[in-house]
Amino acid sequence: MKNCVKLLPVLFLLTSCYTTRITPEILNPSTQNNDFFEQFNIEINEQSFSEVFSPSHKIIDAEYYEDDDVDYREVHVINETKYAADCKNLIRKYAGVPDLHFHNEKPTLVFSVNFYERKSADALRFISVMTFGTLNLAGLPYNRTVQYIDLSASVYDKNGNYIKSYNGFGRDTFLGGVYYYSSNQIRPSFIKTVKKALKEIDNAMANDKKNVIALLK
Repeated sequence: MKNCVKLLPVLFLLTSCYTTRITPEILNPSTQNNDFFEQFNIEINEQSFSEVFSPSHKIIDAEYYEDDDVDYREVHVINETKYAADCKNLIRKYAGVPDLHFHNEKPTLVFSVNFYERKSADALRFISVMTFGTLNLAGLPYNRTVQYIDLSASVYDKNGNYIKSYNGFGRDTFLGGVYYYSSNQIRPSFIKTVKKALKEIDNAMANDKKNVIALLK
């Protein structure tokens, strides 16, 4: 029993120091539906991202101008959070397209974000205050943060008629301790949260894509 008590600070320390590194592997969601995506235009619902991640900003991707013999494109700077940008990039990689692509003769698959929230638990903070941080020095985390996201991929036929949607829910938790700053884990945890939601969508698509393709013919 005494040995177990002695090991508790070590366990606290190891738990508190756990970190996730952002690597090329973590930034590339896997899919089993490459053949499915090839049959669609891939589109991102910019309005949903604006409303969930940066509701006070209007998003303008680009404007096109014609001037006699020259057509040119003026790109505006988009003021959006890095989490919205990360989520869009993960979706693009997941769908296998470097950017959005459109072919009028194809149906469309539209990705949207429906909900996102980041919550912190108060229990660990209360313990930290009541013990004057002594347990935190031994390695006890002082914070526990949970992130939630709900994504959807909606199928539309060539005429823009709605067919059906696939939904995915993602959740991930990380701890903050004295020996590393918890904000270092917010972004890696967010990436894992999005990937979990995409995984749910991917599984739902894999089980149903034959039925949807039949409906689109």
